[in-house]
Amino acid sequence: MKSMTHREERSEERLRKRCSFYMGPQFVVEDVNCLPSVSDAINHSSKETGISIPAYLSNTFDRDFYSLLKESFGDKGSVAAANLDDFLSTGLSNGRKLHLQVMAIPKSKCFKIHAHPNIEFEYTLLGALHEFRWIGPPVPKEELVGSKEDLVGPDIASMAIFEKMEAREGEFIVNEIGSVHQSFTDNEIGVIFVCLWSGCHANTPPHRVFCKDRRLRPSAGWDL
Repeated sequence: MKSMTHREERSEERLRKRCSFYMGPQFVVEDVNCLPSVSDAINHSSKETGISIPAYLSNTFDRDFYSLLKESFGDKGSVAAANLDDFLSTGLSNGRKLHLQVMAIPKSKCFKIHAHPNIEFEYTLLGALHEFRWIGPPVPKEELVGSKEDLVGPDIASMAIFEKMEAREGEFIVNEIGSVHQSFTDNEIGVIFVCLWSGCHANTPPHRVFCKDRRLRPSAGWDL
């Protein structure tokens, strides 16, 4: 898939100099039997990102993206696989619709620590997305329903273990329902990615983070 993306000559330089967040239009999954084109989502944002999929490769790119989605959730384990199966059979993930969206994040940015009320699949187009992922049982999906405004992430216990991971160009991140992480960009380059998600997170307030891992930044992201 990486070889199918076209980058403008200065797209990497533009990303290194980017100061603002970009969130492209939402391509909502209205019918799981006719999933939206990933190439269309990427190309719609090409003026902003400098990344596009040539027309003659769009069908292949779309097919490979959705094949990778299914394969990666299957590889993640039975819970993640069941999460995806539920979405593909009902059109909803834990009660919410999903959409495709392209995002561009500047360097040196950090998101809130959060749980995922719905499945997410992130595919990096340029740069790198880093994360500290909670190694532990997922938050029960029953605790992650309700309005977006009412969702709150779990307490992060003092002995919680987090693992450093990353997704560079051509790589991906799988988030099953209830998974918890803090994602960020490094101080060298930001990231451009396409994501299948609900647009909803359950954020953990700083005062509920008791973990002693100094790599975490509980107060980060609340000003974004």
